[in-house]
Amino acid sequence: MATIHNKLAAVVLPLFLAAGLTACQKQESATGQGPAEQAGQAIDSAASKAGTELSKAGEAIGQTMEKAAEKGGQAMEKAGEKMQSAAQESKAEVEQKKE
Repeated sequence: MATIHNKLAAVVLPLFLAAGLTACQKQESATGQGPAEQAGQAIDSAASKAGTELSKAGEAIGQTMEKAAEKGGQAMEKAGEKMQSAAQESKAEVEQKKE
């Protein structure tokens, strides 16, 4: 009977020790990641979100600049038309004075 107890103890004791060591280990999150991995993912996520926001801001700035360029072009065109009109009027006045 002592040998059965010894054999049983030889099998059960390591199982209890393994269970005890497993219970004492630091538990990881539900995702199976440690704190460094979680922090890395948080940084990656924040960088990705910042990149997306910067891209959106860049697009908005581009659209604003296009509108400003268009308005500037229209203003330049109007100014050119006024200059052309003024030049024609001046030419007409000079021709009238010649007569």
